[in-house]
Amino acid sequence: MARGKSGVLGTVLIVLLFLAGLATFIAPSILSAISERSMNSQLEQVHQATQGTSSGSSGASSGAQSAPSVGAQENQTAEIPAEFVAYNNKVRNGEYSLTDPFSSGGVTEVLTGLPDGLVGSISIPAMNLDLPLYFGASEAHLQKGAAVVLGTSLPLGETNSNCVIAGHRGAIQTEMFRYIEKLQVGDFVTVTTPWHTMVYRVSGMSIISPQDAESVAIQPNKDMITLLTCHPYPTNSQRYLVYAERVPDELVPTGENVEAQGIAQFFNLGNVIDSEGNIDVLHLEGWLRLAGCVLIALFIVLVIVRMVRKVRVDSADIRKVERAIKEEQQARKEDEERLARAKHSK
Repeated sequence: MARGKSGVLGTVLIVLLFLAGLATFIAPSILSAISERSMNSQLEQVHQATQGTSSGSSGASSGAQSAPSVGAQENQTAEIPAEFVAYNNKVRNGEYSLTDPFSSGGVTEVLTGLPDGLVGSISIPAMNLDLPLYFGASEAHLQKGAAVVLGTSLPLGETNSNCVIAGHRGAIQTEMFRYIEKLQVGDFVTVTTPWHTMVYRVSGMSIISPQDAESVAIQPNKDMITLLTCHPYPTNSQRYLVYAERVPDELVPTGENVEAQGIAQFFNLGNVIDSEGNIDVLHLEGWLRLAGCVLIALFIVLVIVRMVRKVRVDSADIRKVERAIKEEQQARKEDEERLARAKHSK
């Protein structure tokens, strides 16, 4: 009876360990994989559009014109529609009033040259991040990727432009800009569109109020992007900015050395309490994910141990049955011999 209760308790413990590990690690990973699959389909659209125009500008509209950019233009793959250039001119002339996308719910505008609002993609190696890039930071767009804030420049490779790219700090199904604070001065950000592949180098960071529009204004004679997200994670009382300036095409590095990530980097481990005594939620999440992995590992170990024990118990039971059968056969044989001797004596 005691052994039966122990077995039930062991099974319950294993199930609880599995569910705890599932909740803290596996479930978010599954949801992230589903979300990434949707994003990858959008990224594939960008790739196909880039490849489809690589031979020239046959698919451009009749009113298209080339936009100036920093550096050489060997990587220009298509002429830019005049509609996009006109929009950027309106931004420079101050014809748009800039609103914070996370406070207002995001404002968007339809440009005929952008099917489904898809501008291109953004790649941030330091964050191991590739996202589709949309025009207009509406909530619908921000749920699917990063988005150019309406009233800021489109990424056309022009000087006197600042493309402000907004992204959530992430949800349970995907990380988005959650680890934006990993970016350091000198890191690279690549924006790919049907007309250009543009590389930017991070030049600085800033924390601002949601109403501070001046901090994302165009800077004279610069081709910039500015990454924008909520801060501090997971609240949205402030905004975190990462500034990046265009790298001339002839100076773009041909490759980057990506250092192997250790456990601390992979799980984003660090001090849960920061220097001001506040909880660092990002590091807390990292420790929880590590705990989830440990729980799942314990679950696997316990399952293996129980299987080994069961095999041993079953083997012992089989041996007991075999001995019982042999003893019964031996007893039957002895009985038969006694009967035979009794008959013979008569």
